[in-house]
Amino acid sequence: MSRSEAHDHDDKRRKLLDQAARWFAEQGYDRASMAGLAKACGVSKGLIYHYFSSKDEILAAVIAEHLQALLDGLEAIETLHPLAWLQTASQTILQLYEGADHQHQLQLQAMQLLPEEQQAVLRELQRRMVEAVTWRIARLPGAPQGDEAALRALAMSLFAMLNWLYLWHRPDRDMARGDYAHLATSLIADALAHKRCPDIVWVPEYSLSDLQKAIEKKL
Repeated sequence: MSRSEAHDHDDKRRKLLDQAARWFAEQGYDRASMAGLAKACGVSKGLIYHYFSSKDEILAAVIAEHLQALLDGLEAIETLHPLAWLQTASQTILQLYEGADHQHQLQLQAMQLLPEEQQAVLRELQRRMVEAVTWRIARLPGAPQGDEAALRALAMSLFAMLNWLYLWHRPDRDMARGDYAHLATSLIADALAHKRCPDIVWVPEYSLSDLQKAIEKKL
């Protein structure tokens, strides 16, 4: 295959993946058919099978390339100081999420529908991202040193703030993605710096009726 043919092959594959991400996200992966995908892409099923052997392979490729792009973005800033790295990493993640809502949605909602061996490859990419964030959080002032569960909880809390932005964020009315990234990072860094990670305190559980009675007492 010549260089131009290889480039054309990669371009067509990329276009199919982008269209498949949209189709799977809009239809629901479990309900989306290869025939429907071919129609949505304006190509034959045979052409799709020229690039991919199955629907699962397409989904796995969509998610893998999405996660790898995120990892590449994080690795490009690895020499920064931990706090600067977290702030820049959060901005990078949100920048890469922009325009990739369908890929991101599939990662969050459809990955578990893949065969276990394909999930394992994708989970390893996710693990590397979480590990990179956790390592930096552990080096912030006030971080709970040696408490792996607390550090992981802090890392996953940051990801939760970033991952679900696509559900509510509207560019015409909400803060810029970069500002939100700074806010999300600051919520964790400032809490650790000023209060440190609090000890876990168990509180009694209350039923809805108990809460209603407590409210009525206050009124």
